Amino acid sequence: MSQKQRQSSKKSKPDQIEAVIRLLNAGKTQTEAAKTLGINLRTVQRWVADPEVKQRLVAAQREVKAIVASDPVVMSVTEIRAQVQEILDYRDSQRNFALEMGRVVQKATLILLNAVERLEENPDEVTIRTIPQLMRAVTDASEKVSSAWARTTGLDDLLEQINEPKAIREGSSEA
Repeated sequence: MSQKQRQSSKKSKPDQIEAVIRLLNAGKTQTEAAKTLGINLRTVQRWVADPEVKQRLVAAQREVKAIVASDPVVMSVTEIRAQVQEILDYRDSQRNFALEMGRVVQKATLILLNAVERLEENPDEVTIRTIPQLMRAVTDASEKVSSAWARTTGLDDLLEQINEPKAIREGSSEA
């Protein structure tokens, strides 16, 4: 038995149920809660199915929702500017990374094409084993460029939303 399981088995059942409620309320799944506490998943499922536990879980979720609704996050202009600057910096770094990797892909593609041409002209000059390796390198680099560019585009969308903020009024979700 692992140390984690021994420690969790030392806790009383009510303490374990409270821990499950806390974890579920924090957004964990039943499987994650069971694994975290070293409890069998079926035990967690049985506890959550219990009407009393279900009621306590719903009450805890309502409490969190009430706190969130009554205590909106207020940021100062300085904090907002700092957050936007971080987004801009990250977007620029991703864009630069995508451009640099794009150049690498271009170079690797040219090398790959040259290798294929040389192979066609003189099969003895280039080993056939180098072609798949070059193709994998080009594919991997292309995927990295695509991912970085997608993050940049996503950040551009986020920045557009920041440029058109929606005011939140007390008592409503949007204005």
